[in-house]
Parts: sequence; structure tokens; C-alpha cells
Amino acid sequence: MSTHRKHLNPNQVQLLKLLYKFRFVSSDLLAKYRDVTRTGINHSLTILVDQILVDRRYDKSYKIQGKSAVYCLTPVGLRMLMDYMPLNDNVVHAMYKNKTVSEGFIDECLRVVEVCTALNSLYPDTFSIFTRSELAQFDYFPEPKPFLYLSRKKPLKGKQNDYMLDIIADNRKFIIKKRIQTYINHHDSGNWGDEEYPTILLLCATPRIEENALKFTESLLEDFDFYTSTIKRFLESDNRDSAIWSDAVEMDELVSF
Repeated sequence: MSTHRKHLNPNQVQLLKLLYKFRFVSSDLLAKYRDVTRTGINHSLTILVDQILVDRRYDKSYKIQGKSAVYCLTPVGLRMLMDYMPLNDNVVHAMYKNKTVSEGFIDECLRVVEVCTALNSLYPDTFSIFTRSELAQFDYFPEPKPFLYLSRKKPLKGKQNDYMLDIIADNRKFIIKKRIQTYINHHDSGNWGDEEYPTILLLCATPRIEENALKFTESLLEDFDFYTSTIKRFLESDNRDSAIWSDAVEMDELVSF
């Protein structure tokens, strides 16, 4: 096993930054996100694994489930990355436990990569997109923080400029209601300041979860909006004008953003 080099090339630094952004990635999802070949990504990741900067996680059960190996930063990789960008102490501390996190948590991280890739494809050069790791330094977001925060690079008249996007995979009603209530309480706390509160986008794993989310938001009289969609409907949309979002006030009419 070779020791890591003191200096990394720009491509390697970018890969480490993306692993910090998403925490866990697979080579195929990373290739799609960067719009490069999987062969090239695999080669780059292999070098970083050999340098002990990145860890490869693969269980025998993955093959049966048709799952790919996943990659994450090692403590050595995190320390190396500190030479290239500021890191949040809480995020670093959490990432030190990468080897022990559950498969469910990893699947959640991979889903975020998939959603980010779709957002960049649907809305090219439209939004700056931040993950939980990147939001950790800001104390004015709700806790737990949204999976993604979207901010338009250029304000657009008649359109909301800021969005908080959450992914709901748990079908238990009290979990769905609790997450929605978190945003209401955060808005009412005034922690966001005087700026217009972001629109909340709820991506639901199943139609049943979306139905329950809409029921909880239907009677709300808030100064901000909730919109829902299923992950499937969102990932299958093919252009930015696709009407894929449901509004509890107008459930029969899907809208775009």
C-alpha cells in the first residue's frame, strides 16, 4: 500500500470535496453528477483509496441487492482536505464515524447525490445547491437541517429564490408531521430574519407519504409555501417546466418552479 502524496492534483481535490459535500457516494452516481465516465471516476477513486484518503465500503450482500460499492472520506482524507478548504468541526467529528453508520443512512446520502444530479440537469446553472455538511456552519437553519438548500444564482421575477428541500422516506405519520412542524416552528421563531422565508419542498419516497404530507399541510395558514412530490415523479421529469409539485391548497393541479 502506497503512502499518500503531499500534494493532490485538482481532480483529486475536487473528489475529496464532493465526498465532504455528500459524505457517501458510489462511482456511478459520482460519474453522473460530474458528467464524466465511470471508468475515469473508478480510476481516480482507486488511487485515493490506495493513498488511504478514501475508504471503500462493500459488503457481500451488496451483490445480491444489486448495489455498488460506496466511498467516503477517511480521517487521513479529512486532514488532507483541511489544507484545501475550511471544514466544520461537527461535520468532521461525524465523518470520523463513517465506518459504523447504518446502511439506511448510506442509502439516504446516495439519494441526496441522485437528487442533486437531477436538479443540476433540470435547472442547469440556475441554483447554488448546498448539502447538510455545507450548511453546518450556519445557525439560522432549522434543526435538523434540510437535506438541501437551493438559492437562485439570479433572482427571477415571479419565482421564489430560495428553497429548503427535504426527503421523507419514513411513512410513519408522526414522523412526517414532526418534520413539517419543525419548519413551522422555525419560521415562527424569527431565526431566519427579515428576509422572505424559503419555500419548502418535500420529496416523498412513496405516494402514500406524499398523501399524508399534503393532509398535514392542507389546513396550514402560513406565510410560506409547502410543495410535495414523489422521488419517482421528480427523477422522471425531463425539463424545468415539468409540473411535478403538489400544493395542498390546489391538490388537483401540479405546478413547476
